[in-house]
Amino acid sequence: PHRAHPARGAPPALPPCHHQPLISVSEPVKREGGGLFGIKGGYVTYLVRSRPRQVGGQVGGQVRPEVRVRRRFREFVTLAEILKERYRGFFVPPRPEKNAVEGQRMTDAFVEERRLALERYLNKLARHPVICASEELRLFLETEGELGDCPAWAALRPAGQGGAVLEGTARLSKQLLGLDRGVTDPEQAAQPTKKSGDIMRAIRETARSMQVPTASLPPDELALQRAREEVEALQGGLTVASRAAERLVSRLERWSGVQGELGLALLRAGKAEQAEGGALAQHTCTLKQSGSLMHDLERLGTALVRASRIGRRVTGRCAIELGCLHDYLGLMPAALKGLRARDKALLTADTLQADLGARRRAIAELEAAGARVLGGDAAKAKKIAELSGDVAVLQQSLSAATATYERVKATNQSELSRLRGEMRAELGGMLRGFAGVMAACCQRDTEIWLAAASELQATPEQLQAAKACLTGHPPAPHQQHQHQQGEAAAGNGSSSAPRGADLPASTAAAASSRPPAGSAAGGAGSGGPPGPRPGSPG
Repeated sequence: PHRAHPARGAPPALPPCHHQPLISVSEPVKREGGGLFGIKGGYVTYLVRSRPRQVGGQVGGQVRPEVRVRRRFREFVTLAEILKERYRGFFVPPRPEKNAVEGQRMTDAFVEERRLALERYLNKLARHPVICASEELRLFLETEGELGDCPAWAALRPAGQGGAVLEGTARLSKQLLGLDRGVTDPEQAAQPTKKSGDIMRAIRETARSMQVPTASLPPDELALQRAREEVEALQGGLTVASRAAERLVSRLERWSGVQGELGLALLRAGKAEQAEGGALAQHTCTLKQSGSLMHDLERLGTALVRASRIGRRVTGRCAIELGCLHDYLGLMPAALKGLRARDKALLTADTLQADLGARRRAIAELEAAGARVLGGDAAKAKKIAELSGDVAVLQQSLSAATATYERVKATNQSELSRLRGEMRAELGGMLRGFAGVMAACCQRDTEIWLAAASELQATPEQLQAAKACLTGHPPAPHQQHQHQQGEAAAGNGSSSAPRGADLPASTAAAASSRPPAGSAAGGAGSGGPPGPRPGSPG
């Protein structure tokens, strides 16, 4: 359908690309260039490497070597403008935005961020089934030296809009004075209204857009308009999901950071217990408890640090997996623009159809009026001849506009089908990848904390009670009874850990220096130092 009615400036029909190149952008180099008023300006060039996706680099039975060229950002901007101009109705991936702050363009962090964005942009173009085989992308990836010096590249660049605006303004004055009949020629009818520079045409199309009822549209056009509403709703949903993904990644990063900070704090506490607790424990007969506390702090701190490292890796993987949401959110404006291009092409064809009908009715009225005049009316005959010439031009313009609309409509239909299929596959892969990352994280965290609980001598009943708190299901009655028996046994001294084993040595020392309740301070056979007198400092 793309070759049925070729228009000037329209891209050629291309088969789906089966040789998508692998593209990398690397080795940014900062350079100085001339600026305004003699002020030196700086820019960055990037090494763009491309190679075929086939194993061994064989294309058509020949081995194609890797191609390396250097490009600066403004050449990426020109590529995006050419693709936007020539691929009307396609969902062309958007290029990275320019930097609004001039002073940040040469910082290392900004250069690296832009390098990654440009690499993603080129690979998105290479994955497009039509653009990947385009002459525009081939010249960008394979032309050595400056692109501006390449005649083929210069021929592809769109002309500036300044001349069209001046021409349209001058023509509008003639149209208002009646010196220009204001008939759209076939070449302009195949172009967007904005590009043609015809101000009167834009006014007529704007007025016509307020008169066309929705019920008069064909079924396939109504389906495409509903698809546009779906894309707009999808854009809103992706916006919400993208923001939620950013919050999730931010909180995962914070969670892993807090775990690491707590683990390091416990490790420092263990070292402090090792340095000072042993000396204090000698005076309180709690040396064993001090050593046990020191090892427990080290075990728990080590587990937290290990979990923090796992959390940082999980955060990075989640950011990569959920990046699909950001990519498709960035594509939505391009998809809506491609769909609006079809709306504008349809409006152009409908306006021309209305203009053609109005001129035909005017001819019929003039012919009827001239038939009542004996011998005919020369003025009316001249007017009929002029209108007949306009009708002939409008018929050709209507054919060109209709062909453009049909081509853009077919492009929209194929692009929507491709977008739905790719989104279904990639979002499904994203969900599976994210679920796999979180499952692996939970499994690894479970291994770390089960090992830590075992080293800290946690009982199965304690683990079951903790699980019940998290799941909301209370433990079974026999498990709860066993847990209470274990606590009672620990309270009767049956536990292997003496009293004060869960306290720092300095606190245990103060606790062990007090006699049990009901015993005489410093009584015979106590075996310990005399207790403090009532009222004296503890």
